[in-house]
Amino acid sequence: MRSFLLLVLVTFSGFASTLIAADFVIQKTKGKGLIILHKGKPFAEYVVDQANKPYLYPVHGPTGAAMTRNYPMKLVEGERHDHPHHRGINFGHEGIDGADS
Repeated sequence: MRSFLLLVLVTFSGFASTLIAADFVIQKTKGKGLIILHKGKPFAEYVVDQANKPYLYPVHGPTGAAMTRNYPMKLVEGERHDHPHHRGINFGHEGIDGADS
């Protein structure tokens, strides 16, 4: 799981060339998930107990702007309410070392 989180941090940070691991803090949530902070500010939450697979939501960009939509986790007026199976950012794979996800 740490490898996946590091990959996500590098891929979605928008400033990968200046990443410093010490700038990130990972905290456990009350459930089984994680909250990822960058320089003390929210970067993403790793949610594991609310869908058929884990996902990152919300994800914040370098300016703090939301990079993921809210639906279906939250209902926000003006936001489309389609594709309830799409949650934040998730990763799926098939046939890796005998496992499918």
